[in-house]
Amino acid sequence: MFGVLCSSSMPNKRKRDLSVPNINLHRNGHPSMDLEIVDNKKSRVDRLEASPSRVIHIRNMPADATENEIALFAIPFGLLKNMVLSKRNNQALIEMHVLEESVQLVAHYLKYPVTLHGKHLIFQFSTHSHLELISENDAIVNAIKNANRVVQQDLPGAQTGVPNTVLHVVIDNIMGQQINHVILYKVASSFYSGLAL
Repeated sequence: MFGVLCSSSMPNKRKRDLSVPNINLHRNGHPSMDLEIVDNKKSRVDRLEASPSRVIHIRNMPADATENEIALFAIPFGLLKNMVLSKRNNQALIEMHVLEESVQLVAHYLKYPVTLHGKHLIFQFSTHSHLELISENDAIVNAIKNANRVVQQDLPGAQTGVPNTVLHVVIDNIMGQQINHVILYKVASSFYSGLAL
């Protein structure tokens, strides 16, 4: 027969409370884990069924992600209203002006996952309905202004059916070759006039 022995010389923090009901001890003295406890400890990343919100939670960001890089993810979907970047927690919150834009953004990035600096980003609706900042960060304000300027420049063309003039190119380790903006400009300028990188 197995049991638990508590010595009176043990510090109070280390003693087991045997008066707690419904704890089944295995032979090794460890309590058994119920499935309900395991289900309650699931990661918040697994809960993607949050109700739609204008605020989008971006998880698993690289520590060196910049405000401008995060703002770029919202450009194809509409105007950014606000943004919070927590580099220490590898997370960001972005707020769109319109709920439908945030729904499209989350749906798109769930269907087509994004990688930033080698890390797969996770986009999901936040539990916040809007963001209220106590103090403003100049880098975030500039990133939002730049992103919204691009959206506003392209919005009239998109609404009238004119082709988009902005091309987003991502090159990720092409067979160990060093590709930079100069090489891209030389290749693309032979096809397009008025090209700006």
